Amino acid sequence: MSDNRSNDKTPKTAQPLAESPSEEIAQDVESAPRGPDLVHAFARSALGIKLTYVDWALQSIAPEWSILDQPKILIKNHMLLPDLAGWECEDFSSLSEQAVIESVPDWIGEVLSSTAGENDRVVKMPLYARLGVKYFWVVNPNLRTLKTYRLENQNWCLVASYKDDDKVCESPFDSFGFPLNNLWST
Repeated sequence: MSDNRSNDKTPKTAQPLAESPSEEIAQDVESAPRGPDLVHAFARSALGIKLTYVDWALQSIAPEWSILDQPKILIKNHMLLPDLAGWECEDFSSLSEQAVIESVPDWIGEVLSSTAGENDRVVKMPLYARLGVKYFWVVNPNLRTLKTYRLENQNWCLVASYKDDDKVCESPFDSFGFPLNNLWST
C-alpha cells in the first residue's frame, strides 16, 4: 500500500511582515483569540444593555455616557479590546467610518471567560491603570460576582464587591441601580 503523504521537510516561506505598525496592530486584532463561552457573552450583553437602557422604556439612563461593546481602542501603541468601554461626554459623531478609537475610556467593563480570565486580570488591569482609565469593573459570570475598582495614584483600589442578586449601584453609574442577577443567563 503506497503512502500519498508528502515527506517534504522544506521550511515554509514566512508570511511577509506588515508594512506599517498600524497594519501589524490590525493583524494582531484580527488574529486575537475571542471565543468566550455563552455565559460570558450573555453577561457582557446584559451589562451593556443595563448601562444603556432602562428595561422596557428604552430610555437612556446614562445620557452623558457613550458605551460601546468590544470597541477597538488604540492608545500609545496599545490596542485595547475590552468587552465594554464607556466615555463620559464623548462625541463620537465624527467616527462614522473610523474603525479605531484613539481616546482613553473613562470606564471599562471586562467579563471574565474561561479563555481570557487571567489575561483580563494580569495583563489588562495594569495596562488600563497606566493609561489612565478611571473605573474598572470585573464581572465573573461563573462565580456570579462583580468587583468594581477606581483608579487612585495609578493604582486600582477595590471599591465594592457584589454577588448573586445584590443590587449594584456603583460609580460611575451610581445614579441608578440594577440587581446583579440580571447578568446571569439562569
